[in-house]
Amino acid sequence: MINLRVQLVLGAMMLGSLGGAVVTGYAADGKSVTVKVRHMVEATDDDGEKVDWLYQQESQVGKIGEALRPNAELSTFLTYSARSFGEDAEVDWHYHRRVPAHVSVAYSSDGRTVGRYSSTPKLTIGGRVKLVAPAGYALTPGKGVLQMATKKENNWTIPVVVIGDVTEGNESTTDKKPEKPVPEQPPVLVPPVAPVLPPTTVPQP
Repeated sequence: MINLRVQLVLGAMMLGSLGGAVVTGYAADGKSVTVKVRHMVEATDDDGEKVDWLYQQESQVGKIGEALRPNAELSTFLTYSARSFGEDAEVDWHYHRRVPAHVSVAYSSDGRTVGRYSSTPKLTIGGRVKLVAPAGYALTPGKGVLQMATKKENNWTIPVVVIGDVTEGNESTTDKKPEKPVPEQPPVLVPPVAPVLPPTTVPQP
């Protein structure tokens, strides 16, 4: 009876060792896997909407069990959980930090401030503020409309370009073509016309 128990224990130990060898061999067989990683930000935008928005999508290559690489920028001011390469071909990696944020925006053109904006109390770190240029101006080409708050107090200077002459009351007078001057015409000389008199009758004696 004792020998039978010893044999059962030894058999179980051997099976466990073999199973571990299979898993270890799969992780260290030298083969790499490719994982599509979506770096997602959980926050509240300036308009009060709670969002889980895509910051970056990339492909990472590594071996099963190795750590995935977090986003270099988001990892500096947002919290996240460590993730590893596994069986999944796609991973949504969430970053968050539920801390209120405030943004002061100054719109600048030619070295002077032409407009200002202050965010609402609903904004949190990782949330976005919609940039709206003042009347008569436009954001510079390539500038994103939504910009993320990365800390508790944010001061942004946003360059804008003039799209027309700005008059009082923020009314734009764009695309008005100047009127062409009318060249002065030489005077026209009209020859005098002799008056035509009606015929006169001479009375007979």
